Amino acid sequence: MRSDLGVSIAIRTFNGAEFFQTQLESILSEFCPPDEMAFCDDGSTDGTVDLAQEVLHGWPGIARILRNERRLGYTKNLERAIQPTTFEKL
Repeated sequence: MRSDLGVSIAIRTFNGAEFFQTQLESILSEFCPPDEMAFCDDGSTDGTVDLAQEVLHGWPGIARILRNERRLGYTKNLERAIQPTTFEKL
């Protein structure tokens, strides 16, 4: 078990471009920004992934962007977003 303390954020999306930039900017402007972020998209067709790449470009090393090859649904997509995080999962 790791004893590291850190902030990991897992985000799952599906066609959320309308609110996604505001959400990411809010997270990244916190007093204590995350140590890592995993973003997993479940087949968006509204530009959500392009928007994520644009916003997260300025945060190299902390953000991973994953895209599902096929739709997984809400729960499985969240599980996939959590998988690559490295801090202890509570």
